[in-house]
Formats: sequence, structure tokens, C-alpha cells
Amino acid sequence: MVVNLFDLQNMHETFCGLYSIKPDDLDKFLNICNSEEDVVSQFCDYFDFKLDMVDVTSSELLCKHITTTIDSGDSLRQNGFRSLKELLQKESVLTQFLKENYVILDIAKMTLKYKDFQEIQLLPERCEYDIQEVKRLSSTLNHDNGVIEAFYCGDMEEMLGYSTVAECPEILDKIDNVIFKKYG
Repeated sequence: MVVNLFDLQNMHETFCGLYSIKPDDLDKFLNICNSEEDVVSQFCDYFDFKLDMVDVTSSELLCKHITTTIDSGDSLRQNGFRSLKELLQKESVLTQFLKENYVILDIAKMTLKYKDFQEIQLLPERCEYDIQEVKRLSSTLNHDNGVIEAFYCGDMEEMLGYSTVAECPEILDKIDNVIFKKYG
């Protein structure tokens, strides 16, 4: 079953099927829910269940991924989607950009080195968790495992307006924040 949160009709049919909800009951909830607040929590409270009580392993969630490219998409066509860790472990547009800016992010050693400064440890047990910027970068690479991030709902304007899409890739922002905090 494909869950497409970009298509209201598909979403309605999917949720009714997955969670055994009568269409009229879902309509009642949608009419009273406050979309400015956490809709998922409201959904669970209203129908009195937990989302993980339903097996969704055979379902697919349709997502949209927005990326920045400086090579007209050649690297994406050549390599396909890669996780952040995969991109950082091989020669890629991202690693080339980092090298040109004197940044080496070594995934095998889980360290960050900028110019001739001392390496920064990013392994959870060794990193400087008292520095928020280091903690965020370490978490992205270790806890989140450098996964491919995507939007599961929203309109194009909202997605393009998301700060790490509109300004620069999120990983570059996190690396820049660490370098600025550590070395000025």
C-alpha cells in the first residue's frame, strides 16, 4: 500500500484502511482538529490508539526530496541517491567542495579537520557534547546515521522555503557552525 500524504484522497483512503477508521469518523476528526498544533498527537488521542500498533512494514511512504546541485545533476544521475555518510566516504561533489574549503570530514575515523587546526572528534563517546554545534553534527552522522531526508507532506512553496533548502544544505550549515564555534 502506498501512503501519499501529498494527495488528500489517497491519505484519506489509506488512513481509513490502515487504522480501520470509518470514513465519516475520520471526516469528523479532520473538521475539529487544529492544524496549527501537533496533528499526529491529536489523531492518536481522538482515536485512542498508538501509531506503532499497526503493522506498516508492507506499506510505502511517498516522499519528496529536494537537493542542491552544482553540476546540473550529473552526480545524482551517475550515483543515484546516497546517504550523507555514503557521499562523504567517496569522491563526490560534496567531498570536493569540502576539500576546496580546507575541510576534511573523515567518516571512518569520525573526525572533522579544518585547515591545520586540531581534529574534532565526532564519535559520541569522544565528542565535545558541551559544544552544541559539535553535538548536532555528531548526532546527524551517528544517531541519525546520515540518512536521506525527505518531505512527507507540504506544498512546494513550504518545502522550498525550508531554511536548509533555501539557504544551503543542512550538513554544510552544521559543519560551518562547528568551525565558527571552535575556530572563530
